[in-house]
Amino acid sequence: MSTIPEIAALMYCILTQKADEIAHFNRFVRRRDKPLTGARFVQTRVFTLLAKPAAALSDYCQTLAALGGSITPQGFDQNFTETAADLLRQVLQLAAAATVCAADPLAGGLLSRFRAC
Repeated sequence: MSTIPEIAALMYCILTQKADEIAHFNRFVRRRDKPLTGARFVQTRVFTLLAKPAAALSDYCQTLAALGGSITPQGFDQNFTETAADLLRQVLQLAAAATVCAADPLAGGLLSRFRAC
């Protein structure tokens, strides 16, 4: 059984490094000067919706500002694309798999037998 610090470290990795890797691979981030990295986009969505499930665009901008980024509500809205949905889906899959495997290490072997759709 995993400890909370181990799970926290794994979630940190998923919400930072892995989110950026996925965003680079699926081309969510096409320019180096883009104000939103994959990690910042995912973190902004997750943290805002945890705090306010019916969030407005301005709420996302405030969260992004707290994370060290800056964007207008219109600019953030323009990032809601199929590529962004794919980024969020892949991060969610990683987080869910990590959580299941942390709760029951034997489940990781069982889950690896099934392919993702």
